[in-house]
Amino acid sequence: MKLNTIMKKIQLLFLALITFGSANAAIVYNDIADVTLTSDGEINIDFNGGGTDFMFENNSFGGTIEPALEFNPDAGFVMLGNVVGQGHDEIIGLAINTPINSTSYFANNGGDGFVDPGFATTPFTVGDSYIGATFKIGTNVHYGWILVNWDANGTFIVKSYAYENTVATSILAGDTGVTINVDVTGITVTGAGGQTVLAGINLGNSLQMSAAVLPANATDNTVTWSVINGTGTGSITSTGLLTGTTMGMVTVKATANDGSGVIGVLDITFEVTGGINDNATLASSAYPNPFTNTLSVKTELNSTISIIDLTGKTVFSTFNTTKVVHLNLTELKIGIYFLSVSNNSKKSISKLIKK
Repeated sequence: MKLNTIMKKIQLLFLALITFGSANAAIVYNDIADVTLTSDGEINIDFNGGGTDFMFENNSFGGTIEPALEFNPDAGFVMLGNVVGQGHDEIIGLAINTPINSTSYFANNGGDGFVDPGFATTPFTVGDSYIGATFKIGTNVHYGWILVNWDANGTFIVKSYAYENTVATSILAGDTGVTINVDVTGITVTGAGGQTVLAGINLGNSLQMSAAVLPANATDNTVTWSVINGTGTGSITSTGLLTGTTMGMVTVKATANDGSGVIGVLDITFEVTGGINDNATLASSAYPNPFTNTLSVKTELNSTISIIDLTGKTVFSTFNTTKVVHLNLTELKIGIYFLSVSNNSKKSISKLIKK
């Protein structure tokens, strides 16, 4: 055996020893230094520290390297399926998260397999991919993977490998047994049906809020709800049910619970009814709007005319005996109000602005 081959085996054994995971772990992961297969070299894989389980070597007779793998009768690689050529088996490159278990097609035809041989019916994956493996520790079957890189031009690199320490248990290609937290990067807050106006707050109406968290695979996609009071006030439950207490605008806030500090906000307006001139059966109008001190209201006779502030308090009220009544509202502070006009069962509400 050539000296450089011996040195490679010693180096790989040393790397396996210093990176070997705990025997009590579900997945034993070895992140070795990348090793490139040379024309006269070997790369040995020792999954569990008990000796070589698999050996990569160059199967070509000169020229471009054609990686081949040798293994004992108790081992095998995930092959292309039942498609074989000249009695040989083609190993396939698996995508990350591919299950490797008893349902995988493991072939052991002569104790060897080939990566992208000249007779291949399906080319081996170019770039990074995973080779699925099975082997025994004593009499117990285990499943594992080997991360490799192939450029289709003779460069074959082994990067890392792992196996499932639990007997006869499936492993996903690329699973290292380490949980990686995925932080929240964005939160979009919406009201049910896309609503941003909540009507009928004096009746205790509520609006269900929802939070869409990104990315979809965030480890913790839960949020904490809160309300920032503005011109209006409201409350919200832990499940996002918003209730208005006084008219005006509030900001609904959803804060990620994963510690990322990401928030989502949405402004919601509380109104006494569903909108301006909610009840069209009562004709009324007010002008000018915005007004300064005097407001003229045109409506049906014998109607009750009220001015309501953003807290829901009635700050002015009168009863008209003419179709047009001129209101002196000098005492009102500059701001936003609501004009409520009612006559028996008919009613209309409109927004006013005093400047």
